Amino acid sequence: MKKYNIGSAVLVSLLMAGTLAMTVSANSSWVWISESRPYDLLPAVVAITLAGEVYALYHFAGVRKLGKVFFWVTVANLLSFLAPYALGFLADRAVHPGFQRFLDSGPHYSVGGMYLALTLLVETPVVLAALHKEAAEDMGLLKVIVLTNVVTTALVALIERVFCEGHW
Repeated sequence: MKKYNIGSAVLVSLLMAGTLAMTVSANSSWVWISESRPYDLLPAVVAITLAGEVYALYHFAGVRKLGKVFFWVTVANLLSFLAPYALGFLADRAVHPGFQRFLDSGPHYSVGGMYLALTLLVETPVVLAALHKEAAEDMGLLKVIVLTNVVTTALVALIERVFCEGHW
């Protein structure tokens, strides 16, 4: 098992490299050049994320109560999808009001490295607490939750960057 640790670390690093890099230009304004904004893609990426996480928990973690898996994954994902918007909105309110202006004013991709950390902090305890009795083993459940969230977060970050373009 130890021989896979290095390979897993390299794979996760490569997946996250695209979500962490961002070019910044000082004293210039961000302009979206695509029709889509990250929040426009939210319904589609929520559906993709839910499907992937439910599938993984059902097939790889051995949680066979599909309704319960779907319910708790949905609750956890709603909390984790709302958390960055809520935190960003609250931080922006201190400077100037207007949630729409906050979303349009810069390169606010929803998903990046900090989003993954926040997702893991929010989703992992919710799903683990709700499904640990149904899973074959707690450590296996934890691994599936973390790995699935890394993969779905990287996928959503890629989707945002492909469909939402802008420049300074």
